[in-house]
Parts: sequence; C-alpha cells; structure tokens
Amino acid sequence: MKYKILLIEDDNTLRSEISTILDLEGYEVIEADNGKAGVEAAMNSYPDLILCDVMMPVMDGNEVLKLIRSHNATRLTSFIFITALAERENVRMGMDLGADDYLIKPFTRDEMLKTLRSRLLKADEVRMNAEIEMDSLREKIMNYVPHEMRTPLHAIIGFSEIIIDEANHLDLPKLADLAKYINDAGLKLLNVTNRYTRFVEAQTSRGNVPKGDMVEHPKELIQKIIVHIAEKYMRSNDVRTDIVDEAIVISEEKFTTVLNEIIDNAFKFSFPGTDIILSSWTDGTYYWLMLQDFGRGIRNDEIKRIGAFQQFERKQFEQQGLGLGLVTAKLLTELYEGGFMISSDFGLGTRIVLKLKLAFPMQNARDNNFESVANSV
Repeated sequence: MKYKILLIEDDNTLRSEISTILDLEGYEVIEADNGKAGVEAAMNSYPDLILCDVMMPVMDGNEVLKLIRSHNATRLTSFIFITALAERENVRMGMDLGADDYLIKPFTRDEMLKTLRSRLLKADEVRMNAEIEMDSLREKIMNYVPHEMRTPLHAIIGFSEIIIDEANHLDLPKLADLAKYINDAGLKLLNVTNRYTRFVEAQTSRGNVPKGDMVEHPKELIQKIIVHIAEKYMRSNDVRTDIVDEAIVISEEKFTTVLNEIIDNAFKFSFPGTDIILSSWTDGTYYWLMLQDFGRGIRNDEIKRIGAFQQFERKQFEQQGLGLGLVTAKLLTELYEGGFMISSDFGLGTRIVLKLKLAFPMQNARDNNFESVANSV
C-alpha cells in the first residue's frame, strides 16, 4: 500500500526537502504552500496523513486542524504539526484541538520518518478496528432487523387475511378487534423503523457538530417525557425528580430522542413499585443529568459491550426491539461534544449519567472530570 501524505509548509526550501525524502521512501506526496490550499487539497485527495506547519500565512496550522477535524471525510486523518522550538504553546493548543503528534525544527530525516511510520501504523489499527466493528454491525443487522420486522409483519398479514377470507361472516366487534391487532402490529413495525432510522442518522452525523441547536428550558421537556412514559407503564407513583432549568446545547428533537431512550429503558428493566430517580445539576460549563433505576441491572462485562443490536440476558428476559436505544442516546449526546456513562450493580439497578454543554457557560468555570462525577453521584 502506497501511503498518501499531504505536506502543508510555506517554507519552499523545507517543503522541497521533506517532499524529496518522502518520495524516495515510497510515499505519494501532495504539496500545499499555505493553510487554505492545504485544506482544499485534503478535501480533494483524502490523504492518509497530514504534515502541517503551525505558523503560516493565509491560514495557520490550528485553523487548518479545526477544519480538518470538522469534516466527516477527514476527521480521523492522522495530523502531525511541524513547529519551531519557540512555538511550544501553539503546539499545546494544537494537541488540544486533536493533533496526533508534532516535529520540532530542526529535526532529522530519521526522526521524521519514525514519527510518520508510528502514526500511520496507529491509523491502520484504527481503520482495521473500524472495519471489524462495521462487519460486526452488518452481521447484527442481518440477524436482528429481519426478525424484528417479520414479527409485526406476520401479524399484519395474518389478521388482514382473516378479514379478507371471512369478510362476509365478521360482525363489527370482531372486525374492530382484528383492526386493533393490525394497528398494534403496524405501530410496532413503525417503532422498529424509527429506531433504526434514528440510529443510522446518529451514526452518520458523527464529526459534524450542529451549530445553533439549543433547548432553552430542558426542565419542562424532561418532566413531560418522564410523566408520559411513567403513565405508559402505569408507574406514575414511582417517579422522583429534581431538575434544574438551564439552556443546553442540543436540538429539542435529539434531546427528546435521548430522553425517551434512556427513560423508557429504565422503566422497561425495573420493577413496579421501585423508584425511578431523575435529577440534574450544573457546574457552570455542563448540564449534568442522572437517571437511576433499581431494576435487574447490567453486568460490567456487558456494559463494555453495549452497542447497536446488543441485547443482554435475552433468553432469560425476552424483549422486543433492536437494542439500539442506549447506543443511539450515547451517539447523540457525544454528537454535541457531551458525555454518556453507564454504571450498574447487577441485580440492584442501573445509573446513566450524561452531560451536555450549557448554552451560556459561566466565565472561568471549571469543567469537572466526567468519570469522577459519574461515579460519585
């Protein structure tokens, strides 16, 4: 495999020297003499690795990196900064933005090649793992989707055939019963389709952070959804809430999806008469939401395997659905640069903690460590 390297460097002499070395090593080299030209080249050529100077005219390296990381096609591309020793602060900024490594001028030929090979090797590992996950996902789709769609379809076809075959002998009450069975099956099929669609949308949206999305009053939406789901399960007396109201960065549609998935999951896998506790708070930077149930819980090894089409203890606890709920909620939360964590005591209950950016964060607010907060509540 011939790797493609994009070299963005405004120093003509240095760019020529690096390009010659890489060419002799068997790499395909694409050159750009400023940041703007480099971004255009990246979007047109999809390189395996980008080698980019920090200080450049037109557009500096940090701006280049932001744009590279904001596009789906290039967000995972290995990115190495070239910088002078005096520019260490700029390098730190770049690493915080998602750079993978950096080379400090002057560097030797061997130093550069070693760094490139290391990053390309890690990129190959990431690509291989992604392919393995995609193969696993395809297999799960093939196994689960047809089954979950066939069940309600068989009901629709079966009951509609009864109506067709016995139309002349059915009285109105019997006809109404059959219509109700068909309607229930149709709603189940619609639910399967909608969940699958939301999961696919969440998967394909990763890396493209939406701009301007905001829920001004999350408390009202949270209360409305948990009351509705509690009534569906006839468990209104089990609900305990303590919700704060601060504007958050997420669309109302996607926040509704997240809430529906995690709250419905809590009711589905806990027992009538046990509490469902939903509370929220802020730390000046993030809005934190904690959902606690006292149901059967999830084993630690199963939490690590949570993903699309994954259902646990299915033989013991038969359930309908594709197993898309929690992974969809996680993807949508992370889409807005938030966090999602599950902890559970098997046989005692499950806790889900998520965080979303505040729309109007406090100046100089300290971002609490996600894992420490999630594990301490």
